Amino acid sequence: SRGYSQLPKAPEDLPPTYTSSSLNSTIVDDNFNTAYNIRAVRWWGIELQGGYISCDRGNRAFEITIYNDNAGVPGDVVNDTIVVPHRTATTRVLSDGSAPAYAEYQYEANLSATVLFLSGWISIRGINDTDCAFAWEAAQPSDGVAYYSVSGSALSALGDDVAFCLSNVPIAGGEGEGEGVAADESPPRAASGSSSSKSISILRLISSALASSGRCVKQPQFPRCF
Repeated sequence: SRGYSQLPKAPEDLPPTYTSSSLNSTIVDDNFNTAYNIRAVRWWGIELQGGYISCDRGNRAFEITIYNDNAGVPGDVVNDTIVVPHRTATTRVLSDGSAPAYAEYQYEANLSATVLFLSGWISIRGINDTDCAFAWEAAQPSDGVAYYSVSGSALSALGDDVAFCLSNVPIAGGEGEGEGVAADESPPRAASGSSSSKSISILRLISSALASSGRCVKQPQFPRCF
């Protein structure tokens, strides 16, 4: 298959994660450029609840939304897919032995239809989250252009990239096949602008314990794209 990739950082790099979940009304958007059509998505993250406690979302759904580009920010919705993805624990653990340990998950799903354009934006957020949120893992450096918003607020720069891959080939066997949703089920969009001083519900893995010790569990396998 062919597509686009932003792979997650290694655990020893202390990658932050960013909540993108209905639990706290957060949405994270990242941009992409690809010479291929888009049929499937793979992404990485963790699952946690208040107090930075690891939890298990189980088979709860995600909303994957593809937007066109509107002068450097997400524009009109091109495809909106609600899906229960195929979820796999990667065996990579982000912890220094004293701070909470978070299992890294890999998720993958087919879009409800092929996206036929070359560049734009993607948002992925956990939906129906009542006590356990999805947090999108940071990627190896790309262009550093991504945004988050809270409850439809103005877009604010994330200052990071998030980890995902796009493929022009659907997942074998149809696992994670999504269904399109009506317009009134799409996430609220906001215009770009400066962030207010209100507290933003962005959860980061970097803690004082992690930063001071620098000890992380290294795993032999590294995530791959399709």
